[in-house]
Amino acid sequence: NMDGYTLIERLREDPRYEDLPIIIVSTEDEMQDKQRGFEAGANLYIVKPTDPDQLIENIRMLLGK
Repeated sequence: NMDGYTLIERLREDPRYEDLPIIIVSTEDEMQDKQRGFEAGANLYIVKPTDPDQLIENIRMLLGK
């Protein structure tokens, strides 16, 4: 079994995915969960429920659009 944090770490180890924008969307709102996500390599951590328009704006920001 692999959790999301481990998946992100594995992706970041692969040069093909080192610049891939990664957004964690989670129900967990604890600072330790957010910190773990960023340490794993996530670019953004969003807590559910989230506003769809805000999510789209965040994606655009990460893609530089």
